Amino acid sequence: MTASARIKKLMTEHYDRAMHAHEKGELVGWVTSTFPQEIVQTMDLCVVYPENHAAILAINGEDRKCCMEAEAEGFSNDICSYAKVNLGYIDQLRDASLNIPLPDYLLCCSNVCHQLMKWYQYLSRRYSIPMVLIDIPYNTEYDTDSVRICYIRTQFYEAISKPEKITGKKFDQERFLKVMKISSKVGTVWNKIADLLAQEEFVYHGTDLFNYMGLVVCQRGKETTLQALEQLYEEIVSKTTYNFKSERKVFRILYEGICCWPAMRKMALSFFRQNMNMVGAIYTNAYGIEYNNFDDMLRAYTYLPNAVCIERAVDMRKSELEKKRCDGILIHMSRTCKIWSGIMYELKHQLENHADIPIVMFDGDQADRQCFSEAQYETRLQGFKELMEEK
Repeated sequence: MTASARIKKLMTEHYDRAMHAHEKGELVGWVTSTFPQEIVQTMDLCVVYPENHAAILAINGEDRKCCMEAEAEGFSNDICSYAKVNLGYIDQLRDASLNIPLPDYLLCCSNVCHQLMKWYQYLSRRYSIPMVLIDIPYNTEYDTDSVRICYIRTQFYEAISKPEKITGKKFDQERFLKVMKISSKVGTVWNKIADLLAQEEFVYHGTDLFNYMGLVVCQRGKETTLQALEQLYEEIVSKTTYNFKSERKVFRILYEGICCWPAMRKMALSFFRQNMNMVGAIYTNAYGIEYNNFDDMLRAYTYLPNAVCIERAVDMRKSELEKKRCDGILIHMSRTCKIWSGIMYELKHQLENHADIPIVMFDGDQADRQCFSEAQYETRLQGFKELMEEK
């Protein structure tokens, strides 16, 4: 079995377990993508990730009917489209190509954005279910100090005790240490796979990372995930499955912003036609979480893209540009992700002063295709290529 088939199988099993959980008397939790996954794996909680699910619905073309349903219920078209797709999905009696069960409890972390907290608070009130929150505030300083770590550590312990009461499952310290080791190893292998794109000879299409990142989000602390990613790395290195050959110059681009999931396939094909390869993306890098100990793990969760100051955010991009030797930066201005898109103009300005390479923006959204114009995108991409050719 190839690594990609293995990853697909693991994701199918992940959703199958959730869909049959209630039949077996098991509770189901809904979890935000950057909630410390080590808690989930240590306690073997049955969970699904609504952000991932919204992305899948968007890829399958079901985002618009969900968004329209949510807007008809009174939700603004400007709220996060992950939330809007999810809220429309539950109002449609879950009529979709991939269904998930309704939640019995919620696990939320604020290191993505505060709008996500409001989304989960609404779900908590609507279904009268408990919500567990770990608050990791926006860090105005470059590095996370010991005071913040102490604040987060206290909440981490509370985030263990509450699910214990809700689910009846116990937190085992010895198992937790094993999960931390696996999770950090997964982060290391994920980063090694991404760093293969720094090679002069391309070995795979960088947009493939968008296809594989779901497993890293949902099952980062599992041995099966580690094995699948190690196999993926070996397959890429040996080129038994993956190869990217071109007789023309291939432009190396840094993709900035959340993936535009409704247009992901179109974007990947357009990159191929224009002889471009996405060699770096802060969005996919965010899940390559590595650490050495407990406090180091807590600190790692404070360095996710939306939780850091502009100075650190700029340095994260500079590092990718230099490591991957990028010819240009393509910025996705997602309409409904205000916290990420809001810093893009200043980020663009600082990166233009740092690197003499073209930087082009296009309009879109992470999960609402109404905000994406294929014609505009193709025009911008063509102009982007011409700018890089001039360089």
